[in-house]
Amino acid sequence: MSEIAKPARRPRPHHFPPRPVSSDTPLRARERRFVEEYLACLNGAKAATQAGYSAKTARVTASKLLTKANIAAALETGYKEREKRTLITSDSTVRAIACLAHSDIRKFYDANGDLIPIHSLPDELAACIASIEVVKRNLTSGDGKTERVWKIKLWSKPQALELLGRHQGLFREDPPSDAPDVPAFALPPETPGVRCH
Repeated sequence: MSEIAKPARRPRPHHFPPRPVSSDTPLRARERRFVEEYLACLNGAKAATQAGYSAKTARVTASKLLTKANIAAALETGYKEREKRTLITSDSTVRAIACLAHSDIRKFYDANGDLIPIHSLPDELAACIASIEVVKRNLTSGDGKTERVWKIKLWSKPQALELLGRHQGLFREDPPSDAPDVPAFALPPETPGVRCH
């Protein structure tokens, strides 16, 4: 009686351990491209896709890349270089948001209740204006007088307040819970029918 030959087992692919990475480890080409794209859009999944990683796993890939020491160091260098080029720092951005968040419409008027001319407004007030519309009225009336109505729209104060609050950590995605951290399946040892090992 002859034995049926079993098919040879394929050898398991050899998985190399991940290379040790420090902040000084040179970036690979795709990692370098990821850093460039991330600095441009600040969106991990989009940056990973643009850098040539799979779109299906872009979010997971971006999450892993952003935790690597060399990529974090490259991003930090990129942020600092951009601050030097643009003279825009985190502090200046927070100051601008605070200016919008604490804007006061009364400051646009003088002591007589007249609107301050736009060219006379301080920079911090002028920066709060989203748009100005000038409407002319009484163009066809017989008195020869033309009225101008100024409609000033400011940037969204609630949105600026929310951004400022997030920066200060006032708003959390997940509110803190007083419940103890235990697994959902944990049962007391005296539960009938349950044996603790």
